[in-house]
Formats: sequence, C-alpha cells, structure tokens
Amino acid sequence: MNRSLFAMAVAALLLASSVQGAGLLAPSPADADDVAATADDVPPDPEAQYGLSRQTVALMWSHDVDDPADPSGSESFLQLANATDVSYKEPPAAASVWSENDHLDLTRSYDLQDRNRSVVPPDAASARDFQSTFSFSDGTQGGLNDHWGDGVASAVVLRDAHSTIFGVHPSTIGHVSPDERHHYVRPNGSIRSLVDYRVVVPEGQDQSLAPGYSDDTAVDIEWEFVESEIVDVTLLRDGVEVDPSNDNGDYDADTNEDGHLTVYEYQEFYGRDTSLVVRATINVTLERSVTTRQRDCTYYTPNNSTNFWDCDIDTTSRSEAVTISHRPESDPMAVRIYNLKAYPYYAEYPGRDSGVVVFQSRPWQGLSFDGTPVEVTGNWRFYTGRDTDWDTVQVRSRTGSDTRTSVALPSYVHAFPSATGATLEPSGNQSEILDVWGSTFDSPASNVASTNVNVDIAQDSYEPSYGVAIRADDISRDRLRVHGIVRGEEAYLVNLSNVDASVLGDDVDIVRDVNRSNVTVEVVPGRSNDSHTTLHIELMDNQTGDPIDLREQAPDPLRGPSVQNRSGYLAVNGERVRMDEPGVANVTLNRTGRFNVRYEPGSWLRADPAYTGDSAVVKHRSIDTLGELVDYVTQVLLYGLPLLLVLFVAKNVLRKFGRTRGRR
Repeated sequence: MNRSLFAMAVAALLLASSVQGAGLLAPSPADADDVAATADDVPPDPEAQYGLSRQTVALMWSHDVDDPADPSGSESFLQLANATDVSYKEPPAAASVWSENDHLDLTRSYDLQDRNRSVVPPDAASARDFQSTFSFSDGTQGGLNDHWGDGVASAVVLRDAHSTIFGVHPSTIGHVSPDERHHYVRPNGSIRSLVDYRVVVPEGQDQSLAPGYSDDTAVDIEWEFVESEIVDVTLLRDGVEVDPSNDNGDYDADTNEDGHLTVYEYQEFYGRDTSLVVRATINVTLERSVTTRQRDCTYYTPNNSTNFWDCDIDTTSRSEAVTISHRPESDPMAVRIYNLKAYPYYAEYPGRDSGVVVFQSRPWQGLSFDGTPVEVTGNWRFYTGRDTDWDTVQVRSRTGSDTRTSVALPSYVHAFPSATGATLEPSGNQSEILDVWGSTFDSPASNVASTNVNVDIAQDSYEPSYGVAIRADDISRDRLRVHGIVRGEEAYLVNLSNVDASVLGDDVDIVRDVNRSNVTVEVVPGRSNDSHTTLHIELMDNQTGDPIDLREQAPDPLRGPSVQNRSGYLAVNGERVRMDEPGVANVTLNRTGRFNVRYEPGSWLRADPAYTGDSAVVKHRSIDTLGELVDYVTQVLLYGLPLLLVLFVAKNVLRKFGRTRGRR
C-alpha cells in the first residue's frame, strides 16, 4: 500500500470511529498554545484567522450541528469537524485568541460611530429607552418642562443604550452535574464589553400668536445636535466598583477611540462566587434655541374719536447647551473565581521511586514534574464552543429593528468529566496511579448533549479526582506542578510543614519513608493433609524485623484515626485473610496445591510507617485444580520448549555435518 492510500485509510478509520463514538480526544493544538496574535497583530486577510491554523478554527465550534454527510470541505479535518466534536487534554488557547480578535470585528463590521443606530445583542435587557436627566448650562437639572416653566414636554433622546459583556478570558465553563455549572475565571484576566446607543434629536416647536388683539405669547424651539460621547466605563463586582480601597481587586480600562469597545484588564480577584457588571456613562449634548414673542395690547379711545387697539410685540431669543446623561449597566455575569490551591504529601520508596499525594480544592487538569516525562491527567477534558447568545445582533434605528447574523462570536473553553478518568503517562516502569479520591456526582451528559456537543463524557455518574496518589521513578517534589482547568492557572502549593500541628494532627508527616515489607509463608506439617492445608504467614518490616499489624484497632482519641487502621491487607490466591496476632496469620484451606500470598499495603498516606507490597509462594501436595494444572503445563512449556528447540537445531546441524563428510 503506498503512502497516500495509507493516509486515506487512516483518515477514513478516524472519521468512521468518531461518528460512531462520542467525539475524539486530541492534545491541545500547538498553534493555539504558542500563538502570539493580539488585537494589534490581526492580519487584514480574514483567511489568516488571527494566527490560528485553519484546522484549529474548524474544530472550535462544538455547538454546531454535526452532519457527516455534509459535503462542504474536502480536507480530512473539515470532514472531521462536520462529523463530530474534538476534545482536548488541556484547555486550548484558541478560545481566548479568537475572542480577543473577534471583539474588534464589532468595530470593523459595524459603524458604531453612527449616532442614528445602535447595535444590540438580543439578550441585552438593558437596551431600552430612557427618560434622561437633562443638565443645563446654568447648573440646573431635570426634565425639559422643569426648566423655565415653558411647558415643553420631556423628550426621549438616548435610545437603545446598553453596556454588554462580550467575553471574560481566560476562563472555563465547567459542567459538573445536571444542576451544577460554573463559569470559572482566573484571578487575573480580561473582560471585553460593547457599549452602544442612538440619539434622537427632539422635534422643534413653532407656535403662532393667536389672532385678534388679546395679550398672547408664542414660543418657538429649535434643537440641534452638538456631540455625543462615552465619557466613562466602570467595572463592578457584586454591585460595588472594583477598587483597591474596596478590597475587591483592581483593573485598567483600555477603550478604543470612539469608546464603544473596552478591555478591562483586572487583577487580584479573590473570593469565590461573584457577579461582574460593566457600566458606562453616556453624554449627549444638544443646543436648544428658544424664541419668545410676547404681545401686549391696549384699547384706546383718544379725544372721543374712533376706538383702536395698540399692540406691542416683544421678541427675545436665547440659546443654551443641554447635556443628556445616562449610565447603562450590563446584566450581571455570574462567575466563580478560580483560585486553585493544592495540598501535597510525599513519600520516598526504596530505590529511586517517589510517591506524591495531592489534594485540590477545585477541579484540576493534571500534574507534571519539570524535567521529567511523568504527567498525570485528571478526569476533566475540554472542548471549545461559541457563546450562542451572540449568534445574532439587532441593528436598531428610527425605522425599526433589523436582526442580523453576528460577525463577532466570543468562544469559551468547556470542561466535562470524561469516561476515561485519570491517566498517568508514561505508564509502567514502577509508574502508576495508586488511588483516586472524590465525591460521586451525577453526570451532566444529557445537558452537554442538548447543546449539540458530541464528546466522550462520563455517563450516569462519575467521581472527580480531587485527590490522587501516584508512584513514579525519580520524581522530585520541588518540581511538582498542578495545572488548573482554566488555561494558564497553576495551583498554589500549600507548604503543609508550616501548618499548625493542631490542624493536621501530630501523626501526619508531610514526607514519609516507605519501607520494604517481607512476606514469608510455610505449610504447617502437623495440620495439613491430602485434603487440607494450613499456612503460617508472617508479615514483617524487612529492615527492622518488626511485625506489621493489620488488625483493626480501637481509635485513640489522642492520636486520631488517620494511622490507626491500615488500609492494606493479606491475600491468599486473591482471597483476603485476617491476622491472629501482630504480623502473623494462620490460615486453613480446604484444598492442597500452590498458594500465592501477597501483601497489598494500601495508601501510604494513612500508614506510619508505610510499606511496599511483597509476595511469597508455597506448594503443598499435588495439583488439584484446573488452574494449577494449566499453571503447571505453562511452566513446563515455558522452560522446556527452549531446551527442545536447542536439541532440534543441534540434531539437524550434526546431521548436515555428517552428510557433508560422507560426500567428501
């Protein structure tokens, strides 16, 4: 098979398996992790995709409807994107890069400086008309009819004004259970927003004096637009402005030239659950010109002659700047601050092996050790998907509202519990996951599937790995890194040696030595016969010779329960046995044959001293089970076949050698 045919076959197999299964798992795309594209570096050619590869962009949209029969795109990655969704072992960078650059498409694609229309996301509930507050040049405030007492009705000048959050990055939406979903954000990150509005200049007023000769007043009003601007933007947490003096963080706001797009670079967000609001202050300045005509009439009868009216009309004009101000706020966005902490314990095994147990306070992505290939991936996997609330926008003007497909789509990373669970790489060579801890949660599979996402998610229920214990070759505790489910966030490693003993307990060692154990077993002659076998088993510390006690003990209130009862056990041919006294077990079995005795030590975290496992084998009488017969035959073949092969080869060589000599 030539190379092209082989590549086509592999692509076909991948596509078929992805359609039948529940998505594909891939490492985070390298171009997404390494890309340096920023808003200032966006290429003018949209095909460049902000520095992301076409393959990365094609696989970003997990909320689209998969259709394997879709003929669009002949390339394999386009076919894959049409057929299924791809998940990653690490949170990809592509969502942040895409959202950062797509935010600017709002300016590139819409004329946000057009004061006659407003670009509004459909869910921007704050986009409405406001009875605005008017500030006059003489310092007074109020509605138009409150100024001068001239009876002019208030006008709605600011319309469809809104301030809306476009995206928060880096962040991850974690799907925990059917009823629990959290939007995790880093303590330091970026918030992007859109502010827009439209201005309606009030219609003027043209009054005429009443006919006749009575006193009368006519007022003419003309309005003229002067300017409008977004004069201020503010970030709030839980209704309070973010400011170091409020002990709720800090931020720098970078607003583009027309003020419609803002990037809030926030820092030092701590705590847990919080709500984010962006607020803008919009000012519109109009000039109002008022012309007043006052008619005063007097009835005269001079010198008993003909009566007549004498009327004077006094005209005054005045102009004044009027400022209309409003402060629209975004709908609150509920987020959870992802401030990851990890609590590590360590163990030193005989030889070069080391062990580590890590407890995390939040969901986590994995563990690694700098300079080593050892890497643990937790049970969380990741995919990217657009924020469907931005699928369309409304362009509102005096003539109505026009709904359009949005040119800007914020993208988010989503985390879900995988069916695979925690994994360790590379496996083997004494590297293994010893244990995983966590509470049991109902799977969010149905909720995720309802959003057109097809990934390898855990079904029914799952146990998140909030605690994990591993053993690996030559790992150093000062190289430990705990990676979070929010991109770029690493856990703060709590130095438990500095924690008060009253909190941890006097018997908890942060670094614990793991000793070798020694299992010995022998058949008790006087208590064994052709149908029964009695075994005498001893379990000792290989270094000190002290017995290892596996018996259950009553808790000591002075020491606590953590190391009172070991989690390990002794087993004979896989069946657990009980100890009669410290380090000793006498077991009578209703059969004869070969017996494998093994000590499984359990977690070293809850044992002091801690031990490695060990095993021993003893045989009594004949083979009496099919399993033992198979085992016996296997041993014979294992050691006998190589000898038979050597004899066969030697015989043939000698036979050939004899024939050669005969011909000579």
